[in-house]
Amino acid sequence: MKLRFRTRVFLVSLSIVAIALLLGGVWAEISLRGILQARIEAEMVRLARAAQLTVEAEPAGIGNDGLEQLAQRLSRATDVRVTFVRVDGLVIGESNVPPDRLDKLENHHNRPEIVAALSQGIGTSSRYSATLKTNMLYVAVPYQRPDQQGVVRVAMPLKEIDDAAWKLRGALLAAGFLAMGTSMFVSGLSARYISKSLRDLFYVTRAVARRAPQKASKQRSGGDIDELVGSINAMAKEFESTLVELERERDRFGAVLEGMNEAVVALDKQGRVTLSNLAALRMLGWKQTPTGATLLESIRQPALHDLAMQVSAGESVREEVEVELRDGNRLLARAARLSSEEGGAVLVMRDVTSLRRLENTRRDFVANVSHELRTPVSTIRATAETLLGGALDDKEHATKFLQALLRNAERLSRIISDLLDLSRIEAEEYRIELQGVNVRNAVQRVSEVVESIAKDKGIAVVNSVPPDLRVMADEKAIEHVLLNLLDNAVKYTPSAGHVSVRASSVLGKTRIEVIDDGPGIEPKYRARVFERFYRLDPGRSRDLGGTGLGLSIVRNLMTRMGGKVGVEGAEPRGSLFWLELPSAERSSSI
Repeated sequence: MKLRFRTRVFLVSLSIVAIALLLGGVWAEISLRGILQARIEAEMVRLARAAQLTVEAEPAGIGNDGLEQLAQRLSRATDVRVTFVRVDGLVIGESNVPPDRLDKLENHHNRPEIVAALSQGIGTSSRYSATLKTNMLYVAVPYQRPDQQGVVRVAMPLKEIDDAAWKLRGALLAAGFLAMGTSMFVSGLSARYISKSLRDLFYVTRAVARRAPQKASKQRSGGDIDELVGSINAMAKEFESTLVELERERDRFGAVLEGMNEAVVALDKQGRVTLSNLAALRMLGWKQTPTGATLLESIRQPALHDLAMQVSAGESVREEVEVELRDGNRLLARAARLSSEEGGAVLVMRDVTSLRRLENTRRDFVANVSHELRTPVSTIRATAETLLGGALDDKEHATKFLQALLRNAERLSRIISDLLDLSRIEAEEYRIELQGVNVRNAVQRVSEVVESIAKDKGIAVVNSVPPDLRVMADEKAIEHVLLNLLDNAVKYTPSAGHVSVRASSVLGKTRIEVIDDGPGIEPKYRARVFERFYRLDPGRSRDLGGTGLGLSIVRNLMTRMGGKVGVEGAEPRGSLFWLELPSAERSSSI
């Protein structure tokens, strides 16, 4: 059941009063018990001292019977329990125990008050007495006689303190009922007044929440509420203005952050991730922002973690750090310290994988081109200098030198032509028009180009492609690819060898294979044969007229046509280069 606000205020007030009365009563009882017990202890100390003087004044040889009688007399005179105990703990006199039962009492040498009396001169203790079945207060002091030493102990039940406590409880209970009655009346009036004031304030705040402060002003009750309503209206206007501005800033910041290509990761001063953008999720492979986890736990890159921690601590660090992730991507990171009270750092990371790959490719390309061009250029220069030096007049040697000039000039021309073709393909300036191409016809046309070279070496080029097999490809591009592969096969196949082309179609894919029985390619080199200027036998390749760019052109053209290319070992020897392209409908033209 939901209680009204006024009822809740009333009940809270009563609860506060009840708790205050309860705590006050407990405190009063504890205080009273302490005061009464202190007064009783002081009185019993005086009684114990009087008993000490009395027993020390008794004549020598009084014996245990005399001490027993003395204990009973003192008990009757003082209305307390009196006990005489020897230093070894044996009870030799007890006012509340008959003489014939003294020997059955426990030894008292370990009683706290006895031990304290013998060591400190006086001992007090309060505990439950197993003999009298009640709580007792004990006070003991040592005595000394010419014939005996011991301890005299007086004891009193704590019933007087318990009785006083019960009387106090009764008084407190009566006072509590009176206080509760008064507080109920006062709390009711206060709850009614507070409820009315807060109800008026509720109308005002609800109107402010609905952005209608003028309507709310009619609900004001006057006095302090008027001032409070005015303050709330003013605060609401300022809050609304600030909120609108913050929303704009948040939207602008979010748009900029999510629109960045760079990964942004914010960290607190402990190195825990607090924020990241979409680019960070993509680059670092996170499904969601690992809020609360440290950067080191999230991506296992100590260099980034150390950079962020050093910047967060205000240390001077190098401007950028480059790291390599598990997937091989490389990130270039910068860090900036957050100036807020919480501290921390912001990491901005840029993916430089493609840039580094391009740099390596450019560096390798320049080195390879320089190396490839240097040999024919040097040969041409040396040959020309030799001819100018007089060899031109020697017809026999001049002819050889001129043939060398022609061969190297042709080699330069082939290298430049292949470089231009490769540049056009990679720059996507080589126009690709996909259409249905008859594979057998394309192989036949290419075979005719290499036919003369094959005949000179006694090599048979066999076209085993089915006549109706078609692929989706660019006609000129597929012929260029096949020409490179057949030309290489014929060049590297020894005399009287065999080169064959076959093809098959499965599940919408057509695989074309060019097979030779040449020297073959070892498995460890097969992944690199499609790289620019890569040669297994550079000397032999140059002798055969190769530029080292043909297979790179093949790979790029196949990629542009949406196909694949690879190389395997042929049986029993040689190489098998394969192409894979989408199959075309049999009704396609060409």
